[in-house]
Amino acid sequence: MSVGINLSHPEIEHVSLYSKRSLLDGDIIFFCPELSLSSYEDFQGKPCLSDAASFQAKETISHWRQQILSAFDAGKTIVVMLCEYQEFYVDTGQRSYSGTGRSRVTHRHVDVANNYSMIPIAFKSITNAIGERVVKEKDIKPIENYWNALSDNSAHVVYFE
Repeated sequence: MSVGINLSHPEIEHVSLYSKRSLLDGDIIFFCPELSLSSYEDFQGKPCLSDAASFQAKETISHWRQQILSAFDAGKTIVVMLCEYQEFYVDTGQRSYSGTGRSRVTHRHVDVANNYSMIPIAFKSITNAIGERVVKEKDIKPIENYWNALSDNSAHVVYFE
């Protein structure tokens, strides 16, 4: 099964990133954490989601993080295809107020979030950068066969430490 990416293959079931599907139904799972963000406004140069979109994003992140952990614990094969790293702000649901009467102002509290939070792995640093070559500086054994066979048809959009 593929989640968040449509691999257009008759034997691979496509699953929407916004579904509540279990990964335990798949034997081999391709996962791409690419969120479609509809920004409510900008905050400090990043998208700030509305209350409803914040709830959906937090629920989606939590669901897939748990599903990936469950699938891993069950011995499933999981291939994570990293898309562009996205940081955005989500509504915490907390409000504070200043002023009184007609001059009262409501302050909405937000937290920073990102699409890679769906993946239960800690990255030291992530940089968005489009490229077609991978420099083999260190051990890339887990992807070496893939890269040798398909590097001409592949590109990368991020690199990380």
